[in-house]
Amino acid sequence: MVLATMVGRGTPAGAVDITSSGPLTTVGVSTDLRCSANHVGDTSGEFFAGTSCGTFISVDSTLYGWLGTGFTPVSQTGPTGSGTNADPYTIVTIVDAGTTGIRLTQTDTYTTWLESFRTDVQVDNTSGSSTPVRVDRAADFSLPSPPRGYGTPDPGTCAAAVVSR
Repeated sequence: MVLATMVGRGTPAGAVDITSSGPLTTVGVSTDLRCSANHVGDTSGEFFAGTSCGTFISVDSTLYGWLGTGFTPVSQTGPTGSGTNADPYTIVTIVDAGTTGIRLTQTDTYTTWLESFRTDVQVDNTSGSSTPVRVDRAADFSLPSPPRGYGTPDPGTCAAAVVSR
Protein backbone atom coordinates (compact mmCIF):
# COMPACT_ATOMS: atom_id res chain seq x y z
CA MET A 1 0.00 0.00 0.00
CA VAL A 2 1.31 3.44 -0.90
CA LEU A 3 -0.04 6.16 1.37
CA ALA A 4 0.04 9.62 -0.14
CA THR A 5 -1.37 13.01 0.58
CA MET A 6 -2.53 13.05 -3.02
CA VAL A 7 0.49 13.05 -5.08
CA GLY A 8 3.93 10.21 -11.01
CA ARG A 9 7.18 9.30 -13.29
CA GLY A 10 7.25 12.70 -15.02
CA THR A 11 8.18 15.95 -13.48
CA PRO A 12 5.83 18.87 -14.12
CA ALA A 13 7.20 21.69 -16.26
CA GLY A 14 8.85 24.32 -14.10
CA ALA A 15 9.01 21.94 -11.17
CA VAL A 16 11.60 21.41 -8.52
CA ASP A 17 12.36 17.89 -7.34
CA ILE A 18 13.19 16.21 -4.10
CA THR A 19 15.42 13.24 -4.88
CA SER A 20 16.15 10.51 -2.36
CA SER A 21 17.23 6.90 -2.03
CA GLY A 22 13.59 5.98 -1.60
CA PRO A 23 11.22 4.42 -1.45
CA LEU A 24 9.95 7.61 -3.13
CA THR A 25 12.93 8.42 -5.33
CA THR A 26 11.51 11.67 -6.72
CA VAL A 27 8.82 14.05 -5.52
CA GLY A 28 8.18 17.03 -7.81
CA VAL A 29 6.12 20.17 -7.35
CA SER A 30 5.53 22.78 -10.06
CA THR A 31 4.69 26.46 -9.80
CA ASP A 32 1.09 25.61 -10.78
CA LEU A 33 0.89 23.18 -7.80
CA ARG A 34 1.05 20.04 -9.94
CA CYS A 35 2.92 17.18 -8.35
CA SER A 36 4.67 13.97 -9.25
CA ALA A 37 6.07 11.03 -7.32
CA ASN A 38 8.18 8.06 -8.34
CA HIS A 39 8.61 4.88 -6.33
CA VAL A 40 11.76 2.76 -6.41
CA GLY A 41 9.71 -0.36 -7.25
CA ASP A 42 7.76 1.11 -10.18
CA THR A 43 8.74 1.67 -13.80
CA SER A 44 6.30 4.55 -14.23
CA GLY A 45 5.06 7.34 -12.00
CA GLU A 46 2.50 7.01 -9.27
CA PHE A 47 -0.03 9.16 -11.14
CA PHE A 48 -1.68 8.79 -14.51
CA ALA A 49 0.46 10.55 -17.16
CA GLY A 50 3.02 11.29 -14.46
CA THR A 51 1.48 14.47 -13.08
CA SER A 52 -2.28 13.97 -12.84
CA CYS A 53 -2.44 15.44 -9.38
CA GLY A 54 -2.44 18.84 -7.80
CA THR A 55 -4.00 21.50 -5.63
CA PHE A 56 -7.05 23.45 -6.77
CA ILE A 57 -9.16 26.19 -5.27
CA SER A 58 -12.52 27.69 -6.13
CA VAL A 59 -13.01 31.42 -5.56
CA ASP A 60 -16.27 33.10 -6.60
CA SER A 61 -17.19 30.12 -8.85
CA THR A 62 -13.80 30.20 -10.64
CA LEU A 63 -11.58 27.12 -10.45
CA TYR A 64 -7.87 27.90 -10.11
CA GLY A 65 -5.18 25.31 -10.80
CA TRP A 66 -3.70 23.53 -13.79
CA LEU A 67 -7.14 22.26 -14.91
CA GLY A 68 -8.80 25.68 -14.63
CA THR A 69 -7.69 29.28 -14.56
CA GLY A 70 -3.97 29.13 -13.88
CA PHE A 71 -2.41 30.31 -10.66
CA THR A 72 -0.11 33.32 -10.71
CA PRO A 73 3.27 32.03 -9.46
CA VAL A 74 4.82 34.14 -6.69
CA SER A 75 7.81 32.07 -5.50
CA GLN A 76 9.17 28.58 -5.04
CA THR A 77 12.02 27.55 -2.73
CA GLY A 78 13.72 24.26 -2.13
CA PRO A 79 14.33 21.59 -1.89
CA THR A 80 15.87 22.15 1.51
CA GLY A 81 16.48 19.72 4.36
CA SER A 82 18.35 16.45 4.70
CA GLY A 83 15.43 14.00 4.52
CA THR A 84 15.43 13.01 8.20
CA ASN A 85 12.46 13.11 10.59
CA ALA A 86 13.94 16.17 12.28
CA ASP A 87 14.85 17.87 8.96
CA PRO A 88 12.63 16.58 6.11
CA TYR A 89 13.15 17.59 2.51
CA THR A 90 10.94 20.64 1.92
CA ILE A 91 9.59 22.59 -1.06
CA VAL A 92 7.57 25.77 -0.46
CA THR A 93 5.48 27.12 -3.35
CA ILE A 94 3.47 30.36 -3.17
CA VAL A 95 0.80 31.23 -5.75
CA ASP A 96 -1.99 33.78 -6.12
CA ALA A 97 -5.47 33.10 -7.44
CA GLY A 98 -5.33 35.82 -10.07
CA THR A 99 -6.28 39.22 -8.64
CA THR A 100 -8.76 37.86 -6.06
CA GLY A 101 -6.49 38.60 -3.10
CA ILE A 102 -6.32 34.89 -2.27
CA ARG A 103 -2.79 33.49 -1.81
CA LEU A 104 -1.83 29.85 -1.25
CA THR A 105 1.37 28.80 0.45
CA GLN A 106 1.93 25.09 -0.18
CA THR A 107 4.58 23.20 1.77
CA ASP A 108 5.54 19.72 0.54
CA THR A 109 7.76 17.57 2.76
CA TYR A 110 9.31 14.12 2.41
CA THR A 111 11.22 12.02 4.89
CA THR A 112 13.44 9.31 3.40
CA TRP A 113 12.16 5.76 3.86
CA LEU A 114 8.51 6.75 4.13
CA GLU A 115 5.95 5.53 1.58
CA SER A 116 4.28 8.95 1.49
CA PHE A 117 4.96 12.64 1.35
CA ARG A 118 3.01 15.40 3.00
CA THR A 119 1.36 18.52 1.57
CA ASP A 120 0.15 21.38 3.74
CA VAL A 121 -1.76 24.32 2.24
CA GLN A 122 -2.21 27.69 3.92
CA VAL A 123 -4.78 30.12 2.47
CA ASP A 124 -4.44 33.87 3.05
CA ASN A 125 -7.03 36.48 2.08
CA THR A 126 -5.66 39.98 1.49
CA SER A 127 -8.74 41.24 -0.38
CA GLY A 128 -10.21 43.05 2.61
CA SER A 129 -13.56 41.29 2.21
CA SER A 130 -14.98 37.96 3.23
CA THR A 131 -14.38 35.52 0.38
CA PRO A 132 -15.49 31.89 0.46
CA VAL A 133 -12.74 29.58 -0.80
CA ARG A 134 -12.79 25.83 -1.37
CA VAL A 135 -9.46 23.97 -1.43
CA ASP A 136 -9.16 20.56 -3.09
CA ARG A 137 -6.22 18.20 -3.50
CA ALA A 138 -6.84 15.62 -6.22
CA ALA A 139 -4.94 12.83 -7.94
CA ASP A 140 -5.49 10.14 -10.55
CA PHE A 141 -3.30 7.37 -9.19
CA SER A 142 -1.72 4.97 -11.67
CA LEU A 143 -2.31 1.36 -10.64
CA PRO A 144 -0.56 -1.71 -12.06
CA SER A 145 -2.06 -3.30 -15.14
CA PRO A 146 -4.73 -4.56 -15.04
CA PRO A 147 -5.85 -1.79 -12.69
CA ARG A 148 -7.31 -3.28 -9.53
CA GLY A 149 -7.62 -1.33 -6.35
CA TYR A 150 -9.36 1.47 -4.62
CA GLY A 151 -8.71 4.72 -2.83
CA THR A 152 -9.55 5.30 0.78
CA PRO A 153 -9.46 8.60 2.68
CA ASP A 154 -8.39 9.10 6.28
CA PRO A 155 -10.56 11.98 7.54
CA GLY A 156 -8.50 12.29 10.71
CA THR A 157 -5.30 13.14 8.85
CA CYS A 158 -6.74 14.33 5.50
CA ALA A 159 -4.52 11.70 3.84
CA ALA A 160 -5.50 9.28 1.10
CA ALA A 161 -4.31 5.76 0.47
CA VAL A 162 -4.32 3.80 -2.74
CA VAL A 163 -4.76 0.12 -2.08
CA SER A 164 -3.81 -2.26 -4.92
CA ARG A 165 -5.44 -5.67 -4.95
